Amino acid sequence: MAEDRFIDLTPEPGKKRKVMLTDKDITFIKDNPAGLTKEGAQAELYDWLNNSKNKYQQARYLSMVQNCKSFTKSGKLANGKTILARDKEGNVTWAEWLDINMKRCSKKEWDSLPEEKRY
Repeated sequence: MAEDRFIDLTPEPGKKRKVMLTDKDITFIKDNPAGLTKEGAQAELYDWLNNSKNKYQQARYLSMVQNCKSFTKSGKLANGKTILARDKEGNVTWAEWLDINMKRCSKKEWDSLPEEKRY
């Protein structure tokens, strides 16, 4: 468990940018109380890596993508949205249109993407 606390954000040799996670973070990562699907965690990670310099949140979602054991059921809605989270009863609470990089798109952007670029 101690090795789970330190997340290395730079795989390059010689650089050390490790972030330490708390007990609360480890519980959040393993138990997934937000009901995220694997795609939901990946979409959050994409947002934090590309739109923020908050290394703590980047480490939290990177660890979640790698270590979470209780993701909710993935899927797609009829309109093409990817399910990103579900509640305890299995109802969809969050869905978005995503490209293959897990970037959220508007309906117009998603419709203009070629089929191979849609998630």
